[in-house]
Amino acid sequence: MGIPIYYRKGNESVVSSYDSFDLASKTGYKKFYCSNHEFSNAIAYFITPEIADSTVPFISLAGTGALTDLYVKEQDLDFDILFNSPQIIRGDLYTELSYGNVNQAGVTSHCYVILNVYHVSPSGTETLIGTINGKERTIGSGLSCIYRDLFKISITKKKFAIGDKLRFNLLYYSRASNASNMLYYIYFDASSRTQTAYNNPYSFKDSTDLSLFVPFFIDV
Repeated sequence: MGIPIYYRKGNESVVSSYDSFDLASKTGYKKFYCSNHEFSNAIAYFITPEIADSTVPFISLAGTGALTDLYVKEQDLDFDILFNSPQIIRGDLYTELSYGNVNQAGVTSHCYVILNVYHVSPSGTETLIGTINGKERTIGSGLSCIYRDLFKISITKKKFAIGDKLRFNLLYYSRASNASNMLYYIYFDASSRTQTAYNNPYSFKDSTDLSLFVPFFIDV
């Protein structure tokens, strides 16, 4: 099936193949991965179609929540991909994420994520085109649990011009009776080299990639 004229503007390559295609909704799905690399003592986060090893495959840090057991935003991560050709995105974006808490004895903790999808102009202006609040998870005293959740995010139809970016934003919140005795984990290894360090509620370990199934609108 040919690519409509709109997608053939510009002199850069386009998304001309998809991992799946829904003819009824005129949607082509392409799988991407959230990844990172490290340079000059900093970490750059990005979105890529390549299955490559992330320099930092996961975050594992002590919770910073106070003893008042109030939610604290532990992480605010942005993963970007630059568009070198015009595209239209709309429909349901699916993402798979592994995350959770590890408690020491006597500590009960809670966590949830908020996922946002933005259109970002060359000047840096963000336009929210999709969002979802994850379920609050409770991890019992002295227990450890990593969740592998699938999220469906409804995306408002948006044109992306050359030089625009798609941004996937991950907010991680946690609280605990004693946050200094709790570790939180967020995984984003594009090649999913290892399984999660701890079991999920079903007593097995999960994949460690953070994948995005992005819906491209095809006017055919």
